[in-house]
Amino acid sequence: MICPNCQASLPIRFALYTRGAVSSCPTCRASIQPTPSSLKRVGLLIYVPATVASAILIPAGIHYAKTFNDWAIPLEILLALLLGITLWGFLVGVRNCQFARV
Repeated sequence: MICPNCQASLPIRFALYTRGAVSSCPTCRASIQPTPSSLKRVGLLIYVPATVASAILIPAGIHYAKTFNDWAIPLEILLALLLGITLWGFLVGVRNCQFARV
């Protein structure tokens, strides 16, 4: 992530900003916000893998739990899936989010 005004590297926390968030560059104090095209790309890179993983793992976990009458492992898989999606979303945001001056 680079400031469009001064070309300085932005802190990692800027990856968490959403469409309406206008912030200032810590180096040059220019008002910047994420571009809609980069937000759309980040959203697709997060949504598609999360949907595919959920569509496969949730029914498989429910089948396992009903077959063996044990809900501990499917719940652990669900928590690991949520953690993985969160981490993946953060990393994708850091790599693909672009900013524009407001």
